[in-house]
Amino acid sequence: MYNRVSSLMSYKNNYNNMLSTNKKTTNNINTNTKKYTSGNYDELKFNNNILNVSSGTNYKIKTLMHGYADISVKENNNVGLLYYDMYPNKDVSEAFSEDEFTDMAQSTKLVKIIGSNNPLDKKLNLLRTFFPNSQEVKARLVSLGAEAGKMIQLDNKSEKVLFETSGWIYTQDDLSNLQNGYNRNDFSQFGYTEDSKFTIDGKDYKLDSTGHLNIPEGTICTPDRVKITRGV
Repeated sequence: MYNRVSSLMSYKNNYNNMLSTNKKTTNNINTNTKKYTSGNYDELKFNNNILNVSSGTNYKIKTLMHGYADISVKENNNVGLLYYDMYPNKDVSEAFSEDEFTDMAQSTKLVKIIGSNNPLDKKLNLLRTFFPNSQEVKARLVSLGAEAGKMIQLDNKSEKVLFETSGWIYTQDDLSNLQNGYNRNDFSQFGYTEDSKFTIDGKDYKLDSTGHLNIPEGTICTPDRVKITRGV
């Protein structure tokens, strides 16, 4: 079994190059990897931006750098690499390079978190804990078919969440709190004037005479969608 610290350090060192080389690397999966992945299982991916993980099912999932990995979904939606079930007496280092294993393990971990039976808030907390780099979350969710910048569902029963282009995921409460926060603030206290321009979710807004904005309900006020130009 790989040393966890060594594996994570290797992953960190390679992460800066993974996005630009993803297609090239995926097209050059080594024969060893193919030997231990069947390719015969249904692909687990977002359909209409909804991901449904069924307990008691084997899937293949698209990883970020090394093609596909086979996973098993057991009781209570516990997700793991199918390799461990198929080859219980074989060391994983005999089948995959360290980079391959780490890549597959990261995608498997992500599916395990979002496909779990945990409530939505706990899923998001786990994602933010185990995947602190939101760009990695974005890249791996996109590999699973999610559309960045759109509302997605982590299962067909949960509320829709905004999968922002930064990779950050916002709940409905998050979005409401952000919008209310912009309306509550007296921006004149921070040096902004009625000549200041607030471009939010593609539309321009101005402060009223009291220094407040009047942003309509439903406007998305995430940092990705806000640009402020200070007036004189």
